[in-house]
Amino acid sequence: MIASQALITGAFSVTKQVIQLGYLPRLQVWHTSVRETGQIYMPFVNWGLFVLIVLAVLLFKSSSNLAAAYGIAVTLDMLITTILTFFVIRYAWHYPLALCLVATSVFFVVDLAFFSSNLLKLLDGGWFPLLIAAGVFTVMLTWKDGRRLLNKKLAADAIDLNSFLEAVFVSPPTR
Repeated sequence: MIASQALITGAFSVTKQVIQLGYLPRLQVWHTSVRETGQIYMPFVNWGLFVLIVLAVLLFKSSSNLAAAYGIAVTLDMLITTILTFFVIRYAWHYPLALCLVATSVFFVVDLAFFSSNLLKLLDGGWFPLLIAAGVFTVMLTWKDGRRLLNKKLAADAIDLNSFLEAVFVSPPTR
């Protein structure tokens, strides 16, 4: 029960943040509490989780068969977290490069060893979280690139404010 609640809460929180960063389209968000800002419900995410969980249950048939998928997912998450920690320490906190490398290299080596050892389970179900990650990654990059292209086109076709105001004063709209 605790793991399922953590999955739901994590999925909602991460999806909301990804939307705010512009990597996913806006989704319907219901705020379920007037007092707590983090109490949200996202129907699309909830139904997506439902479909993926039912699919996982049908594919793996038992919790012990999920071990390979879980191992890959957790160790890849650890590896990504270590890499992102390096970038935060270096570029957000502006620490020297040598210190950043020292601070994260030990974790990186350990995380890489864990992830590499779990890659042996790739054919035993480890492909499942990688497939989900690849799908989500593709959607996010496609959305971000599409928004960038749209904004570029809108900026190219836009009329600057002074030209617009001059045109309105020269030939006012008919009312």
